Amino acid sequence: MSERGEHGGDVTAGAETLLPASRERVWQFLLNIPRSTRCLPGVHDVVQVGERTFRGSVRFRAGFVQFAFDATVELTELIPPERIRLTALATDPLTRETVPAHAVAELREDGERTAIRYTLTVSSPGLFGSLGRRMLEEVNRRMIDAFFRCVERTLLSEQPVETHE
Repeated sequence: MSERGEHGGDVTAGAETLLPASRERVWQFLLNIPRSTRCLPGVHDVVQVGERTFRGSVRFRAGFVQFAFDATVELTELIPPERIRLTALATDPLTRETVPAHAVAELREDGERTAIRYTLTVSSPGLFGSLGRRMLEEVNRRMIDAFFRCVERTLLSEQPVETHE
C-alpha cells in the first residue's frame, strides 16, 4: 500500500509491507544504519559521526536531472522495537541549498512476520522542489519500494537454518 500527500511545502510518500522476520530482527537491522542504508537507492558512504548521528551522500535522478547531496542524519526518536524517527538535512554541495527531511518506520508484529510502515517527508524542497511535486513524490515512492524489496531480500538471505536432530 502506498500513499502520497502534501502538507504545506512538504512532499510525503509512505508505504507498508510485511517482512519475513520477527519484529526484533527487523528492529536490529534498521538500527544498523550503515548497513540498512545500503538498501536505500542512491545512498552512499554512510559513516557514524556521533552516538545517533550519521553522514553520507545521496545521489539520484529525477527525470533528466541528476542530484547529489551531502546529508547528515540523526536518530531523533527510538521506541524499541516499535518506532524509529530519523531527521535529515541534505545539502547540495554546489548550490549550498539545504533540504530537510524526516522518515518514520513503525513496526508491528503480524504472526511470525513484521508489518512495517515507512513514511518519508521532504520539507520545503525549495529549488529542488521546482521539479514538481509529482516527480518528487514518485522519487520518494520508488526509494521506499526499493528499500522494502532490499530489506526483504537481506532478511531472507540471513534466515537461520533449522537443524533436525
